[in-house]
Amino acid sequence: MRPHHITPSPATPDAAAIEGTVLIAELSGSESAVHFDLGGQTWVSQSPGIHPFEVGSVARLFVDMSHTMFFDLDHRRVEGGE
Repeated sequence: MRPHHITPSPATPDAAAIEGTVLIAELSGSESAVHFDLGGQTWVSQSPGIHPFEVGSVARLFVDMSHTMFFDLDHRRVEGGE
């Protein structure tokens, strides 16, 4: 998935909610980016519009699950849903 598949509001009915601690919040023209810690890893959300986030706060964001892929420990793609 790419940063624009993680948004401040659900883009699809099957979007998954995640929460992470805001590390960096950026506004660039009419676009917002937030870098956040999720389980010790840095993730990035990039979305149109102005979405203010405070550094150090916990942000609730949404992942568009139609753009995700999952792999097992042997690096084989895992098919989901069935």
